[in-house]
Amino acid sequence: MLRPLFARTQMVDLGLEEKHAQNIFQQIPANKDGWTNEINITKILFQFTLDFTTESLFETTVHSQLSSSQNISAKPDGSFILQDLAKNFDDATQHVQRRFRLLDFHWLHNPRSFRENIKYIHRFIDLCIQRGMEGARHQEQPELDTKKKTCFLNGLLNKTRDAAELRDQSLNILIASRDTTASLMSWTFWLLAKHPPIYNKLRSHVIENFGTYDSDQANRVTFEALKSCKYLQFVMKEVLRLYPPIAINSRKATKDTSLPLGGGPDEKSPIFVKAGQDVLFYAHITHTLKEFWGPDANKFDPDRWAEYKSSWAYLPFSGGPRICLGQQFALAEAGYLITRMLQKFDQAKLVDPQAPAIHRPSTTDSPADYMIYFHEAPTCY
Repeated sequence: MLRPLFARTQMVDLGLEEKHAQNIFQQIPANKDGWTNEINITKILFQFTLDFTTESLFETTVHSQLSSSQNISAKPDGSFILQDLAKNFDDATQHVQRRFRLLDFHWLHNPRSFRENIKYIHRFIDLCIQRGMEGARHQEQPELDTKKKTCFLNGLLNKTRDAAELRDQSLNILIASRDTTASLMSWTFWLLAKHPPIYNKLRSHVIENFGTYDSDQANRVTFEALKSCKYLQFVMKEVLRLYPPIAINSRKATKDTSLPLGGGPDEKSPIFVKAGQDVLFYAHITHTLKEFWGPDANKFDPDRWAEYKSSWAYLPFSGGPRICLGQQFALAEAGYLITRMLQKFDQAKLVDPQAPAIHRPSTTDSPADYMIYFHEAPTCY
């Protein structure tokens, strides 16, 4: 059902993303010396992806960025300026992460707060679906025009009018689109701030491909152009290698089978896998094995991708028939905002450059909140 919605021509609405990017820039103005105040970039990026994803999905945004900066509360007219959605969403994903650890005993963790989180999120999604269905009643189900961007909900309504199915599919998109992309961008700016030469090199490629920051240049940042900016793609791939959003994944055997390695005293013999048995795989470990990536496997080096050959040693979006449908959506969304940020800011500096990477595991693996400064490029003054 979801696959046609992620067709390349149905990809990210970059004009819509630009609107939400401007909300980020509104939150982080530069001082007279060109430097911003210290900012919690992880928090801002998670707000950004929530705003952009809800508008892409439902044609209505929760404005969590503006709510946070302006202390706006929920409106009684149902316009969805709701600070509480972000909080309920974040709390729910923390509970899901705890349940995931329990595997078959996930039901042991089901506190009232989790049930309240779910109730709130479902109420929000159900109201969006209700509005979408009311609008759809005024027209026959049209064929999905893949040359015209439309919100995901309208695409789903072309497939089904079952409210429960619509909610489940919408929630799948919301979870996947919001957290994974925010995680990728959060780790990207953390790594770029720790490696100024790579920041400068990426910015040079961005300026060469897309020009400096101004309103006219935004039109040059297209889906095709982002894909063609090789060094930008190298940087994102390297971030995903070192910090995959889904660090642990699993598959359940549908029938008795075997894997070629893992058995015997040396773990190099075949191993039996019984039907119904879960098999976990750790992308973070595979992504840093020296046998695949060389002696510098733990080093942040985007240039390694200039000669990398595709293999199963790299699984940030899983692989095979169950590969992430939103892979290109996430890369386009992240690539666009990274590009616009580097057009606007010529430097980034961590408040504590010596601090180690601190993970905040949830449904995805993202960095814990960290503070950063950006320096606005002179052309943006």
